[in-house]
Amino acid sequence: MRLAAPLLLVLPLLAAAPPAGATTELRLLPASQVWLDGKTNVTAWQCVGDSLGAELSIGAPAAELERRLGDWQRRPSGSRLDGPGEAPAGWDAEVELRIPIAALECGNAAMEHDMQKALRAAQFPQIGYRFVRLSEARYAPAGAVPAFALRVEGEISLAGTSRPVTIDVTVTQLAPNRFRLRGGLPLRMTDFGIQPPVALFGLIRARDELWVSVNLEVTLQAAGAGGGDAK
Repeated sequence: MRLAAPLLLVLPLLAAAPPAGATTELRLLPASQVWLDGKTNVTAWQCVGDSLGAELSIGAPAAELERRLGDWQRRPSGSRLDGPGEAPAGWDAEVELRIPIAALECGNAAMEHDMQKALRAAQFPQIGYRFVRLSEARYAPAGAVPAFALRVEGEISLAGTSRPVTIDVTVTQLAPNRFRLRGGLPLRMTDFGIQPPVALFGLIRARDELWVSVNLEVTLQAAGAGGGDAK
């Protein structure tokens, strides 16, 4: 599964083609988390996970990515970064994220059991997201802090079913080589063939709607410099 991570979503679309074979990897940091929020007919619930897996890379050298980032930050706030003539030839971004269902903590063992059963975690142990394309990118600084607003198209896989999704993502630069990605999207369990769980002989019924949120932190590094999952 592929996920739109900070620079991997914007940079591959907006600069000149790099030398063949040059690659920059992004390392997922321990501060990264995902949330599932929902409601029943009597209360709200939330499950949180921080045991994420990812492969994140860009087919371009880090120096070129940093140069392009500096160029964007000299543009006016709100500037489109994905206009005609800005998309390069030859850039390839691979961004993958895996969310183990068994690692999601809901603060209630019965709730966690019911959720894993409803999501058929024994057969499909992970939630997946595959990045397809970036449909919009703007420079949107938060005061003096560099930030970007992205609209990302992709595909989410849950309980053996995949569906196309569009996510609005905010990318914030925390340090020269460190970035935060935040985004979220609504889902309906029945769109993935999942029957919302029921408890206490039908007295408590989960609603169909879910909200999935991600908060990812990554660092840039040259390929072969000790990358891989941070979880």
